[in-house]
Amino acid sequence: MTTKSMTEAKAVHGTPDPAAWVAGYAQFVENGQVALDRWTKASEAMAKGALDLSCEMTRFSLDRLKEDLAVCETLRGCQSPGEAFDCNRRFAERATTQYLEYAGKLSDLFAQAARMAFPVPPNAPRHEARKV
Repeated sequence: MTTKSMTEAKAVHGTPDPAAWVAGYAQFVENGQVALDRWTKASEAMAKGALDLSCEMTRFSLDRLKEDLAVCETLRGCQSPGEAFDCNRRFAERATTQYLEYAGKLSDLFAQAARMAFPVPPNAPRHEARKV
């Protein structure tokens, strides 16, 4: 008894055509390969973005800790409550400015990671904000 390949088999009434099934399966496998490739690239980009964010947050934390320690040393040398208050005020103003700038920097890093992981296809329509 000989067996026929799927492409040589004849369709039986009421069942899908074997040749069409093979073509559909090939398309299914190709689609799976494309999806896996895109998922892998997106995962790599997101991992790089997470690493960049982690490094940036560590750097910022270290810089802030150094400034905190420097202010403690300065406060230790203050001769009056007014001098200590002024030192704390300057420290708080500088820290607030740095935290606000840092929030913007983190936001930019998040956006950059998202653009790398999920790029806009070249033929996709661009949406523009409506001018009011």
